[in-house]
Parts: sequence; structure tokens; C-alpha cells
Amino acid sequence: MIEDRLRRVVTCVLDRVGRLTPAIRAVESQSSDLGERSRTALRNGFNALKDEIAALLLEGAEVGVFSCFDVEVAALVVLGGVRMAAHFNTGQRGVADAVTDLLLNGLRGPRNGSSPTLDYSSDLGALA
Repeated sequence: MIEDRLRRVVTCVLDRVGRLTPAIRAVESQSSDLGERSRTALRNGFNALKDEIAALLLEGAEVGVFSCFDVEVAALVVLGGVRMAAHFNTGQRGVADAVTDLLLNGLRGPRNGSSPTLDYSSDLGALA
């Protein structure tokens, strides 16, 4: 099922980017030729992830699971959102499910009168 595959992709990217966050920050702050080669390697890795996400989203749109959208933009949004969530929510349980649910259900939801609350235990606050 496409939704389950998306959940697994988000979980995998969150886990890997979360574990690599210190290395990514170190590479991004380097200014030497070695730093530029490292940044190029990171960009290539993230581009490969984006392409995999785009293929999954396109497949989901083709079979009618997802609506029609600009697949490249959607893949960038997914990867960027997952990457930021990984950087700021390392170690928090349920982040992969929360990110995937947001991606699958969007920002609009049932209007039941309840609203999310912020958990300020992380740097930016995570939806609880």
C-alpha cells in the first residue's frame, strides 16, 4: 500500500538524517575544498532521496491514492519537511507517524473544535 510505503520512507529518512545530523552540520560549516566536495556528496544523496520520494508520489497519484500535484515540488516539500523534523526532533517518539499523517492528510482536518498544542521540550516546539 502506497501510504505504508510512504510511512516507511519517512521513518527511514528521519532515522538516517537524525543520526547524521552532527556530520551534516559539520560538513555544511566547512569552507575548504573538502567541505565543498562533502556538500556535493550530501546534495547528491538528498537528490537521490528526492527522486525516490517523487517516484513514490507519482505512483500514488497514478493509481488515485493521491491527488494531482507537481511531483517535484511535493517531493522537495516532503524531503525538506522530513529533514527539518529530523534535525529538531531527534529522539522524540512518534515523529515519523506525525509527519506522515500530516503529509497524507494535509493541514485541513475535521473541524472538531480541538487544536494541537505545542510541546516546548525541543528547540522549536513539536506538535503534541
